Amino acid sequence: MARPAFKLEWVTPQRVHVEKEVVAVRAPGHEGQLSILARHQPLVCLLREGVVEVQPAQGYTELWRVAAGTLIVRRAGVTIVTRSATLEPRPHAPADPPESRSPSP
Repeated sequence: MARPAFKLEWVTPQRVHVEKEVVAVRAPGHEGQLSILARHQPLVCLLREGVVEVQPAQGYTELWRVAAGTLIVRRAGVTIVTRSATLEPRPHAPADPPESRSPSP
């Protein structure tokens, strides 16, 4: 059975980096590591510099290197506000998830 998804919005001063449906987010909270799943209790938490792991509803897990910021959990989803965010390359992973590749002729 698939885990329920929720909306993730990720914003930096430069732009919106992520707006997608996800099933899990792990983030480096100021007081320790946070794991957020659907229907998590609302909260506001300071983030420290580190890596945020985002598991999309479809596709491969993404690792984002982030500067300090804030994570906000609401019923509508999760918003992350940071000064910067950089997607980490995944070694030995296909460029696109299998669902998005075109079939071979």
